[in-house]
Amino acid sequence: MAKQILIGERVFKTKKSAIEHMQLILNGPPMGTRVVEPGHGFLLDLVSLHPDADSKIGCGVSHFSIAQDDFRKRCFRLYRLDGTNTDFSVYKCFEGKHNVKAQVQLALRTAIRPQIVAFREKQLSSGPVTCPYSGEVLTRERCHVDHGPPYIFDALAQGWMAAYGLILETVAITASADDQQGRTLTDSTQIASWQAYHELYASLRLISIRANLSDAKVAHNRSGRTAVTTVEQ
Repeated sequence: MAKQILIGERVFKTKKSAIEHMQLILNGPPMGTRVVEPGHGFLLDLVSLHPDADSKIGCGVSHFSIAQDDFRKRCFRLYRLDGTNTDFSVYKCFEGKHNVKAQVQLALRTAIRPQIVAFREKQLSSGPVTCPYSGEVLTRERCHVDHGPPYIFDALAQGWMAAYGLILETVAITASADDQQGRTLTDSTQIASWQAYHELYASLRLISIRANLSDAKVAHNRSGRTAVTTVEQ
């Protein structure tokens, strides 16, 4: 049975129905529009569930507006009573608590982004590339870089931490801040060791966006691979 979710005094039968209600507020008005009631009240209740609610709300909320993030996607902008403003992830509000693993993994992905971009450009410049799942010819706009078997990204992250005696809580990442698109690693030694580890063990490939969001995830879940723990000095 689906679990109900409470946002303020409003009860939603499922998390999905709550997200759909939020999306109606987000996608309805033109870009730059100030959110009015009843959407404003809903967003006030929603942002109070954010894992970093205190820092996001600050001295108090004046209003919300419909904005655009760095990826040209719609988002909400929170304006405080003192005139400052910030972004906030509505989807984190539905989690209701800190997801340390997700934060660390995002920081790890950010650290190896140059490797990902370099791989993609090299593959696309060498001739036509087809998706191993759909067979479609890939372009820069219609492809993702996937961590293929035997070591998917989660296994690589676990293997790196095990090899260097780390746990999620000891991986040094930035704290939450305004307009920060996710966390990043802060320890130079950890950054260097993770980048070297990833470059050594990652098996990258290009696949279509649809495959990365569906087919590849199913295959990864079925693989049940364990983490790599070998470290070559």
